[in-house]
Amino acid sequence: MIKLTNLSVVSKGNQYAWIVLKDSKNDHAIASQDYQSNNCFQIDCSTLNSGSYKVRGILRDGLGRKVSQDTLFFYVSPTGDLSIDKKKSQARMDK
Repeated sequence: MIKLTNLSVVSKGNQYAWIVLKDSKNDHAIASQDYQSNNCFQIDCSTLNSGSYKVRGILRDGLGRKVSQDTLFFYVSPTGDLSIDKKKSQARMDK
């Protein structure tokens, strides 16, 4: 299970969306969460096939402006093990 929290400046009217994409040239969406005021997202990685993935976080402020960033890159092995690409990822890890 991966849980992400958008730590952008919290402001009234901010909404957050998340997309899990297959890390490839085609950016095929695997899972998503539509805009909501909750700045947290989680995904059960045991439901994913082996391969490389990335998570894109999207912030929409109260004026409707959007900012998106690929924040987390990870790999699910054929045995289900999860590894984070710390060099490419913007996300901070909490244990």
